[in-house]
Amino acid sequence: LGSDQTIFNNLDLNNGIKTLVVNTTVGGANAISSGVLNCNNSVLDLNSSTLTVNNADGTAITATTGYILSEDANNSSKVVWKIGNTSGIHTIPFGNINGVHIPYSYNLNSGSAGDLTVSTYATIADNTPYPIMPVNVTHIRDAAGTDNSANTVDRFWQVDKTGNGTADYTFTYAATENAANGNINIRAQNWNTSNQGWNAALPGQLNPPAPS
Repeated sequence: LGSDQTIFNNLDLNNGIKTLVVNTTVGGANAISSGVLNCNNSVLDLNSSTLTVNNADGTAITATTGYILSEDANNSSKVVWKIGNTSGIHTIPFGNINGVHIPYSYNLNSGSAGDLTVSTYATIADNTPYPIMPVNVTHIRDAAGTDNSANTVDRFWQVDKTGNGTADYTFTYAATENAANGNINIRAQNWNTSNQGWNAALPGQLNPPAPS
């Protein structure tokens, strides 16, 4: 799709697998625009590239049976969505290498998200490989120091924003990625780089629906 970077006003994909070979922007060169990415029935393989979407609207990324493939342990395959202060649900239609849809949704409640950056990848049952970028995760132990992999979904997400808004996150994973002990009372936790451990789940976090 070009040399150093490719820019599209709109990107409409159909049929088969489309693979990025450079960082790609949808919505023109200037944020915020009205450009739309529609995967339709195609798989968009990010292939260690960054896909930037300059349209803040929640409908700026769409798909039917298609999806976006991230799946790099170094989090180099990422989507950057310039949401700014546009509230409402913004869904990235991720899928895994087996074609299972595992969308991630960001619902801005207040403030500004700025640029939302998201990547995700699957692991084996012991939750390795751990993320090494943009931060280094060193274990999957609980607060007591016990191996917690049997209670942990076999997938990591890297989520960053440049703004200071508050939002609800919704994560989805494939049934084959479910924790060995099941998904009863499962909660999302984030890695604390200062303490080199996992922060406790926040009060009021909702138990997710059944896996895909």
